[in-house]
Amino acid sequence: REAGGEVRAVEADQLGDGLQVRVALSAPGYKTMRVRSATTSDVAPGEFVASAPPTVTGVAQVDQPLVASAGTWTPAATFSYPWFAGSQAVSGATASTFTPTATQLGAALKVRVTASAPGYKTMRVAPAVTEAVAPGQFTATSPPTFPSFAPHAWAWVHSASPRRST
Repeated sequence: REAGGEVRAVEADQLGDGLQVRVALSAPGYKTMRVRSATTSDVAPGEFVASAPPTVTGVAQVDQPLVASAGTWTPAATFSYPWFAGSQAVSGATASTFTPTATQLGAALKVRVTASAPGYKTMRVAPAVTEAVAPGQFTATSPPTFPSFAPHAWAWVHSASPRRST
């Protein structure tokens, strides 16, 4: 082969090892010559590059889902998403989506996007912290109804002077 004819990528299982090149030179009428290069320094883990940072979308409110996007990373990675309320990890919250509960009410939330791949340093990035988790809101999906046999009271409010009926 001609000089520069082969390029090889370093593999994850070569981390921590020094590398060496062996070359055999041959030509008609010449004795084959074999040579080795000096050993390189140990292969170090690769590093991820995030070209688009992680983001969190949604409203920090009880029962409203938040969604973490990993962003764009080179090379491809496997991601995990541990969520935190204040400085405390939220038990069991490791998916890209998280729905705050009353337990997180008043706490600022953050997710730590963690990228990993064989042969690369694990990288952790935390997008901006959310606002404090707000209380949830009730939503009536239909007007209330009362059985005809049930005693009930109602009030009409007009100009701040309620009129009651029972």
